[in-house]
Amino acid sequence: MSRITFENYARRTKSNMSYAEISGRYEVQDAAQRHMVADVGQKLALQAEDRLLEIGCSVGNLLIPLSFVIAEATGVDHPDVIGLFQSRFPDGSIRTIPGNFLDVDAAGPYDKILIYSVLSCLGSKDELFRFIDKACGLLAPGGRMLLGDLPNVDRKKRFLESAHGREFLESWQRDFADKPGVDPATVLEPDPDVVHFSDALVLEVLAHTRKRGFESFVFPQPPELPFGNTREDILIVRVED
Repeated sequence: MSRITFENYARRTKSNMSYAEISGRYEVQDAAQRHMVADVGQKLALQAEDRLLEIGCSVGNLLIPLSFVIAEATGVDHPDVIGLFQSRFPDGSIRTIPGNFLDVDAAGPYDKILIYSVLSCLGSKDELFRFIDKACGLLAPGGRMLLGDLPNVDRKKRFLESAHGREFLESWQRDFADKPGVDPATVLEPDPDVVHFSDALVLEVLAHTRKRGFESFVFPQPPELPFGNTREDILIVRVED
């Protein structure tokens, strides 16, 4: 993972940002963020007996509510982020693993794996595929993994060039003009080292995982999600042995 972004998220835990902002979203998206739980649960087809791993769990905005409907929940993230997670949700029912996912032993298998708003923080395409391959190796037979909230620059360009997209952008800019204390740059700091998703890279991920024997599918995010008009998800399924 890009060291700049990895440490940026850690520094946010020591700021006065809200839980939404620490996780990389804007304060004005707090209500939209609540739709994410149901969307993720549906795409992963969560069951009461599932063991779920979230890679890049941040401060638990998804993992905490999802943990109530499954058997076991585990989260991996930066040690400072995990520290805030544990102080926010101290009952110990969620297992946490501090560290960079590529460097830790996540001790699978898991029935479901969630990687949300994380892959765009990786430092190169090579690292992206090593990250995905390691996660795929932790899936139980029949398991599902969601690569969620992928910021596809081509999809964003198509949206912003549409009439609806132009109207949305004007409304979005008015929202921030009405809230002069909110600076978007403080939520997602620029990092020149991260990988950039495009139509071509999304298709490459599909081809890569299918070549390894997994089923994989791409879904547009519903518009009610925080960045739903410009982002998409990839669902990966391990075929039963």
